[in-house]
Formats: sequence, structure tokens, C-alpha cells
Amino acid sequence: MEGRYEDADELAIKAELASSIHAMVEAREFTQEQAAKVLGMPRPEVSHLMRGRLARFTIDRLVRAHNALAPDIRIGISSQPRKAVQM
Repeated sequence: MEGRYEDADELAIKAELASSIHAMVEAREFTQEQAAKVLGMPRPEVSHLMRGRLARFTIDRLVRAHNALAPDIRIGISSQPRKAVQM
């Protein structure tokens, strides 16, 4: 099972960014076409983003999209060690 969760942190960050982007697009009542213009990506990519299909997105790309909607993004880092999972 080693390696099964190696991308979990990256996926969690992507999900958090995508959720925030989704909420802002919905709050502004943008169509996907309008969102595409603001986010600087093709409309089909907006569709993938809004549906949570995040494999094609890097964290950097999601941060840039988020900044297009809200320039004051804050990213936090926790120094608390994780608890070991026992199997």
C-alpha cells in the first residue's frame, strides 16, 4: 500500500482552491463563458474545474485562477506533525 496516498496533500490543496474558485464563480453568477474570460482559460477547462475534475490542473494554475477572482489569497502551513496511521 505504500505510495497509495503520496499525492493526498496535493489533491487536498487542489480541492480547497477549486472549491473556493467554484464558490466565487457561483456567487458572481458567472456563466462558464464569463468565468473562462476572467480565469484566462478555455470554457471546457472551466467545466472541468467546476465539476471537480482536477487532474489536468496544477496547483500553480489553480492559484493563478483564484487570484484572477480574488487577489488576496492566503496559504497556510501547519507545523503540527501528523499522527502515524497504524494498520
